[in-house]
Amino acid sequence: MRTSSLQETVREDGFRIITKRRPHTKRVHLAVIARAGSAYDAHYGLRGLFHFFEHTMFSGTARRTAFEIAEFGDRYLRTHNAYTDQLITNYYGEAAWFRFNELCDLLFDMYLNSIFPKPELQLEKSAIASEIRRWLDNDYNQTYHALCGALWRENPLRNAGQAGLLADIKSVTRDLLLKTKGLWFIPANTVLIGTGRIDHDELIGKAFRTFPLS
Repeated sequence: MRTSSLQETVREDGFRIITKRRPHTKRVHLAVIARAGSAYDAHYGLRGLFHFFEHTMFSGTARRTAFEIAEFGDRYLRTHNAYTDQLITNYYGEAAWFRFNELCDLLFDMYLNSIFPKPELQLEKSAIASEIRRWLDNDYNQTYHALCGALWRENPLRNAGQAGLLADIKSVTRDLLLKTKGLWFIPANTVLIGTGRIDHDELIGKAFRTFPLS
């Protein structure tokens, strides 16, 4: 076992694993991060496409339904969630250190094996639409968006913080999500970060066995 508290390993395909060992704590925190976020919407001309992944990866995998994902998280983890930034999409969770296996199992499964079931897709469209309406009704959000638009007139970062456009969200399909996921949510474009009562070599072993070589 390595003794240095901060460690980094980069696999030959670019898959990056970073850990910060904190042996005094009884918790482990794990983040699986795709290096693609809302700024990448411009590539597809659909505002809110990458924000969609934040929601729909909780909708079911080849192994678990949306209900089973939620039930598993409630049973074994302290928390699990996701957020979308301009340049990343982050799936994270926290658990007691002795639930490290369960934490890895759920986050890896969601990240790699999401299937975006059509019934769940419609439910998430409604949830995202509500989020967009709340965003539009918030004066701070509107002011911040206007500032970003003035600073970056042509840069995709001008849409910072925006959850998407209602018309664009309605046009997102399951096929598009699967195709986009296959391009961006791959090991070569992924950073795995673990902190807490964690062993770097143990996480490498779990990750390398689960994430295929790109």
